[in-house]
Amino acid sequence: MTGSPQIPHIDLDRAQPVAFQIRRLRDLYYPRPQVVKNERPHRHNFQELIWVASGAGQHEIDGKRLAIHPDTVYLIAQGQVHCFLEAKGIHGYVLSFTDDFLPDSATPAGRFYHALFNNVQTLPALHIDKKDSQSIKQLLKLIDEEYEHTYPTADVAVLQHLLQALLIKIERLLYDSATAHENSEADNSLLSRFLTVLEANYTIHHDVEFYTQALATTPRQLSAAVKQHLGKTAKQIIEERLILEAKRNLRFTDMKIKTIAEQLGFSDSSYFSKVFRRHAKTSPQAFKAG
Repeated sequence: MTGSPQIPHIDLDRAQPVAFQIRRLRDLYYPRPQVVKNERPHRHNFQELIWVASGAGQHEIDGKRLAIHPDTVYLIAQGQVHCFLEAKGIHGYVLSFTDDFLPDSATPAGRFYHALFNNVQTLPALHIDKKDSQSIKQLLKLIDEEYEHTYPTADVAVLQHLLQALLIKIERLLYDSATAHENSEADNSLLSRFLTVLEANYTIHHDVEFYTQALATTPRQLSAAVKQHLGKTAKQIIEERLILEAKRNLRFTDMKIKTIAEQLGFSDSSYFSKVFRRHAKTSPQAFKAG
């Protein structure tokens, strides 16, 4: 799916009183008869959580097609490319918020936030069973009421705490809570900080040494934290982030491979192709053609 010089980028409406929005799906995407086909792939400068209460269709996130089912949460990290390929009669909510709306990543709530929204370990969809869906719906209703009924003077602290509660609830459903509690707070904090620094620097710095210096840690400590949580080395995570961005540009734009390599900080396009093949098991040319 190519043909664009770059992937369309959507910004959060800065006219809003806070860096947060909640909107109803039926109002946002689908005028009557609530049918959409082949929405244009795009990305955001904010995090997005989509709750589908009812309806059907297909949703694509970073090239992966996901069926739309009722009682499902879809997590769209900042920078991910997504679109609705088809949707019929869907109802639910879309929550959009920037990085600075929630607490610092060193806090427990921030840790959950980074676990859900990152460009390294993406878990884009979670089906919620009937028992847990009730608490999700209640939290969404409270968030919607606080945002709508007091707009434009919504209490930021109330919205922040309600959103934190929602994200923590979803994180508990996504991950094995027993395993999560076994991980030390120090390791959780280091991983969160690593992912934050990586997101800001991956196109410039490909070496682990830069990140250990930026985080005031040692290669051994960083490696242990990343390995414990993600099962991979820090170097693998850095390269996987680069390859993910390369795949997005190969799939959704008509940029040349040499240009993509340069934008990702590779001075040698042949070395870029070597790294890409190692991770994707195919060449950039074949991936783009496919």
